[in-house]
Amino acid sequence: IDQRVDSYESDVFFYPIARKYLYSDFENGVQVGGRIEYVRAFALVAFLIVLIASINFMNLATARSSARAREIGVRKTIGASRGSLAAQFMGESLLKAAIAFVIAIGIVGLLMSSFNELTGKAVTLGSFLAEVPLFLAIAIGTGLLAGTYPAIYLSAFSVTGVFRKQSAASGKGSGLRKGLVVTQFAMSIILIVGTLTVYRQLDYIQTKDLGIERDNVVMVRLEGAIRTQYETFKRELLQVDGIAAVSTSNVNPLQIGNDTIGVEWEGKDPSNNTLFWNGAVGYDFTETLGIQLTQGRDFSPEFATDTTNYVINWRAAEAMGMDNPIGQQITFWEVPGTIVGVMEDFHMGSMYFPIRPVIFRHRPDTGGSMYVRVEGGKTRQALEGLERLYAQFNPEYLLNIRFMDDEFDESYRNETVLGTLSNIFALVAVFIACLGLFGLASFTAERRGKEIGIGKVMGASVPHVALLLSREFLLLVGAAFVIAAPIAYLVMDDWLADFAYRVEMGMGVLLAAGVATMVIAWATVSYQSIRCALMDPVATLRSE
Repeated sequence: IDQRVDSYESDVFFYPIARKYLYSDFENGVQVGGRIEYVRAFALVAFLIVLIASINFMNLATARSSARAREIGVRKTIGASRGSLAAQFMGESLLKAAIAFVIAIGIVGLLMSSFNELTGKAVTLGSFLAEVPLFLAIAIGTGLLAGTYPAIYLSAFSVTGVFRKQSAASGKGSGLRKGLVVTQFAMSIILIVGTLTVYRQLDYIQTKDLGIERDNVVMVRLEGAIRTQYETFKRELLQVDGIAAVSTSNVNPLQIGNDTIGVEWEGKDPSNNTLFWNGAVGYDFTETLGIQLTQGRDFSPEFATDTTNYVINWRAAEAMGMDNPIGQQITFWEVPGTIVGVMEDFHMGSMYFPIRPVIFRHRPDTGGSMYVRVEGGKTRQALEGLERLYAQFNPEYLLNIRFMDDEFDESYRNETVLGTLSNIFALVAVFIACLGLFGLASFTAERRGKEIGIGKVMGASVPHVALLLSREFLLLVGAAFVIAAPIAYLVMDDWLADFAYRVEMGMGVLLAAGVATMVIAWATVSYQSIRCALMDPVATLRSE
């Protein structure tokens, strides 16, 4: 390469095959990403969910501190130090984390088959249990994370304050609790925005016109007699009911593989190193794949010179500065020829990449695969005829059929799994956050019982009381949205930037996530608010 192209500098290096699956993206020979990015993303999401659950524990432990205030006072009176009390509370947190760890192991065992089905993996319970020490360390870390603040907070109660009933129930620490609630819901909103964005992008990919009609196209590998007697096989195959068109190609149009700079044309700038995607195709290729010809013609057996002619797309014509490419002379891999057809631009490979300049050449023996277009509604008859003829021509080979639309879906399997897992994680995060909100709402209703009782005696209606209790939490969710919206926008816009063709981040997704979270939070708090508003004020004031 260095000898043929002065402006290119190439280097050959070894790369561990064990790293290929996770670290497969390169730019100028430097590894810049790959599937490892998804692993890191889900590790971060898992951490956020654990953090949300830990915040719940901290909030509820401190909010309910009045229930243990007398115990703390008695222990301190008989000589317990602050350190011993903190150790006790930390031990309780670690014990709860250990119990949760055992339950989690059982749940994972039950869900293992569903996980493997979703991800297409074969993770065994044995391989999972081999990582138990790591998971145990995570459980211990979670217990420490969740228990540290409550241990410090509860052990700090003074004996005099406890017996004078001046504890956390009087409102001490409420500012921090509110901050933690805001943090919880901010993280939940970010996850919801991420889930909605992934689904929008997947829907865009799956519905966008690729310029190729991938439905009802069967791919069969060319091998054995099918390859050496292809023209005979094709003629007989076209007689089968339900077979509309047949062609061949040495490249898969859904995968970018053959890039070259070996194209010359009149007036080319010597510094122009445009990469052209190229392939050798058989007759009727554009018809078989539904690629539109906008000028000229496809390769045809009526023209013996087509082995040195070329069909290009408009992106290639633009790269060569040709407004009217038909009849223009180019040289491809030192073989001069004429452009006889121009195709509408179509997508090759992933939406991560822009449409490439394309050059097709004709070869009688292309190798690669045969493409068979099946008429809609006649798939069964067509496949039965294909299987019969294949067994007749190739008795020593097994017919391996692949559908082009399945190949397309498989190329976005990572994104599909990402969308599904994001949905699950977002639901889990919101559910955990709402559990904490429900507990805090119950505590708040209990703490403000006297205020509510007096208000009802003074004539406050049930809706007014319910709104009074709900408003505080809804304002916290609103604050969470204000914090989360710009973060979610920046994170997901950065993810979308990897796609050459993408949806745009707009206020609609952010508002949808905010409204959904607000409605869920309102529904969570409403039960406690309405229950408290319906209580008999006389009974409430008597208990106070």
